Amino acid sequence: MDYVTPYTQTTFEEAKQVAQQFNINISDDELHKRFNNESNLFKLSLRSIACHLPWITNVHVILADESHIPDWLDVDKVNIVYHKDILPKLPCYCSTSIEMYLCNINGLSDRFLYGNSDFVVNKFLLDTEFFDKDLIKHNFHVRASIDSQHDQICYNCHKLFFPESKVFNIPEFHCLSPMVLERVQACYSEYKEEIDKSFSIFRTDNSLSQYIYSLYDLVHNKTEASNLHNVTVTQHMNVYNMLHSDVVCFNDINDDNKNIRFYLFLNKWAQRKCKYEK
Repeated sequence: MDYVTPYTQTTFEEAKQVAQQFNINISDDELHKRFNNESNLFKLSLRSIACHLPWITNVHVILADESHIPDWLDVDKVNIVYHKDILPKLPCYCSTSIEMYLCNINGLSDRFLYGNSDFVVNKFLLDTEFFDKDLIKHNFHVRASIDSQHDQICYNCHKLFFPESKVFNIPEFHCLSPMVLERVQACYSEYKEEIDKSFSIFRTDNSLSQYIYSLYDLVHNKTEASNLHNVTVTQHMNVYNMLHSDVVCFNDINDDNKNIRFYLFLNKWAQRKCKYEK
């Protein structure tokens, strides 16, 4: 089974320059949040995969181009996927757009996990935590209001399947997403026009996301509840929750964040090189 993750070394200054070049209205706060120094966090993420998901056979790292390869990453131990190989156009600094085109990755396994570069697997997990034969394990929450851009993007995905619904399903976010390639391809083929239309350089309120694939599975009765405990770490976090969850997302924080430093201090496995490093 494969693992797919996107990564970028784009700086705030570079992202701001692109936004100005394409006359895109996006705040400095949003750019700072999306584009900061996360090379060590990405390293921690891959160490957690190597240590706690040893049944993963291949890791696919999605990058804009060669300049985004971290100097510590052993490119002979992972499959590097460039934007030009899977995306319909360039440039793209929008992770929700990038993840819509996962099925274009050559050699992807029939079942795979997708996770962001700020996800850390906290403990050993079996593949049966994510799949039950051809079913994916994923939790959903029903919402009746849109309170954030994330909610709006989830609503955009939901209304493709339930255009008349006054409430909408939000797949549990900031957690590993199990996917079945055949169904991802089927969903992509069925909604390709909408997916391509939603493509953007930076994230917008009109974006779609990889949640469309979880919802496609839900509509086709290919899901069951997950028992995994996921937690999102922001600037302030309860340490007990961080250390006793199954998957931690260090969301939109940089390598110098005190929670990351404390996590590294407490976990010896996180201090050791893994097979994906030089």
